[in-house]
Amino acid sequence: MHDKTGMRAELDMVTQHLVGDFMTDQRRDSFEELEYIFPGTVEQAGPPHASILAGSLGFTSSSDPKMLAVETGESIGLPAFDRLSVGQRAGV
Repeated sequence: MHDKTGMRAELDMVTQHLVGDFMTDQRRDSFEELEYIFPGTVEQAGPPHASILAGSLGFTSSSDPKMLAVETGESIGLPAFDRLSVGQRAGV
């Protein structure tokens, strides 16, 4: 849609300022207080996937500014997580 409307370049420029590749200490601490998150991933040759994931307080944690750990147990049947591999980029 963004390509068809000619907005791709403008949105890419805005996204560079809004989406970072690290988390501040405040953001990292806040994840431990959440009972749900909205994760999203993008496959190389496919559409983006977004889901909602819920758990007990502390089911997410961050030990450094570039990593968010999510404790889900076994496969949970959500494309955004079931196809995720260690080191793959994702958004929350």
